[in-house]
Amino acid sequence: MTYDFIVVGGGIAGLAIAELLQRSGQSVLLLEASSSLCGMSSSDHQGWFHTGALYAAIPTPFFFHGLIKNLDNLFAYYSHFPRMNLRHGSSLITSDYPGWFGKEPINYFYEPSSRISPIFLRPLWYLAVLLAQGRLAWFNSLDFSKEFSSQISWACFSPHFDRCRNTKKYENIAFDSTSVILTSSDRTMNGVTIAEDLLKSFLCMGVS
Repeated sequence: MTYDFIVVGGGIAGLAIAELLQRSGQSVLLLEASSSLCGMSSSDHQGWFHTGALYAAIPTPFFFHGLIKNLDNLFAYYSHFPRMNLRHGSSLITSDYPGWFGKEPINYFYEPSSRISPIFLRPLWYLAVLLAQGRLAWFNSLDFSKEFSSQISWACFSPHFDRCRNTKKYENIAFDSTSVILTSSDRTMNGVTIAEDLLKSFLCMGVS
C-alpha cells in the first residue's frame, strides 16, 4: 500500500501532523518506535499553553508575534473538537466544562528592579517590565472576534497598563510593593486530553 505521507515519530507533534494531514484528505502512515504514542519527550510537557506572555519582555517581538498568530491556527483547525474549550468573542475565555485548557489564566510575577544585580542592569530590567506590561495590555485590547494575525503591528504596545495589571491580594505571600504581577491569557494545558482527541480523530478517518 502506498501513502501520500509518512510521519516518523508518534509524539504530540507527529500525531498532530498526521491527524491534520489525514483530515485534509491525505493518506498517512504514522510510525512510532516505542509501544505507545506520546510516551517519551511529549510525556514531559510542562502542560502550559503559551499566548506570547512568556516572551513579552524580550526586546524582539518575534516570539510574541508568532505565538499570537498560532491562536488563529488553533481556532481554524481545532475549534470543532468538543473538548477544545478555549473560546473567543468579546474576550478570550475558557468554557466551564473540562477540556484541553484550564479555566484560570496564568499570572507572571516580575521582581522589582531594586533587587536586580548588578546595579547597572536595573534600568534595563525596568524597561523590560514596562515592555511586558505594554504588550500584554495591547493583547488584552484586541478584538477577539476577529483574526488575530491581522491585528498585529510592529509595536504591539499599549500604555493602558491597567488592562493587564493584577491587583489581587495573595494570602501568605509577601510581595514587595514595587513588584509587578501581570495577568496573561496563558492557560494550563491537558496534554493527555489533547492527545486522546487527536488520536480518536485519526482513528475515525482510517489509520495505519
